[in-house]
Amino acid sequence: MPVGPFGSFEECVARMSDEPSVGDPEAFCGWLEQQSATLANLKGSGAKMERKGLTGFEIKDAAQGKVLAVFATLNVVDKDGDITLPGAFEPGQAVKISPWGHNWGSWPVGKGVIGEQGDQVILDGQFFLDTEGGREGFAALKNLGRLAEWSYGYSVLDSASESREGRRVRLLKKLNVFE
Repeated sequence: MPVGPFGSFEECVARMSDEPSVGDPEAFCGWLEQQSATLANLKGSGAKMERKGLTGFEIKDAAQGKVLAVFATLNVVDKDGDITLPGAFEPGQAVKISPWGHNWGSWPVGKGVIGEQGDQVILDGQFFLDTEGGREGFAALKNLGRLAEWSYGYSVLDSASESREGRRVRLLKKLNVFE
C-alpha cells in the first residue's frame, strides 16, 4: 500500500529500521500510511483541508499538560472572510493536537475534545508529556504565553455564500476537524 512520498509500507520500514531516532519504525510507518489515506480521502472527495488560527489559551494543569484553548469564534467575519456558525463543529469530537505547523510527518503531540461555549469554540486538551514532541510542544506553548496561536485543520462539509456589509462571505455550517 502506498505511503505517499515515503514509498510502500515495507520500503518505509526498511529505510527507517536503521534510524536510531525512530522508536518503532513499523508503528511510525503505519501512522504515516494512515495520514496518507486521510489526505487521499480528502482529495478523492473533492474536499480540501483548510486552516484557521486564533490566540487564547489557559493551562489547566501544567503537571499533566492539560490546556483549554480558544481556537475559533462564532458569528464573526474572520480574516479569511468566513463566518463560522454555531453548530459547525461536532460537539464532543475527539481531535489530535498536531505538532507546530500542522506537521503530519510527525507524531501527534496531544489530543483533546471540541466544545462550544457561547461564541467561542474550545479545545479541552492534553499534551502527551511522556513523549518528546508532547513535552517540547507544551514547553513552547508555556513559553510563548499570549503569543501562542492555536490553529486547526478542517474540511468544509456544508457552507453557503452571502453578502454582508457589502462584501461576500462564506458561511461555514458544518466542518470536519482533523487536528
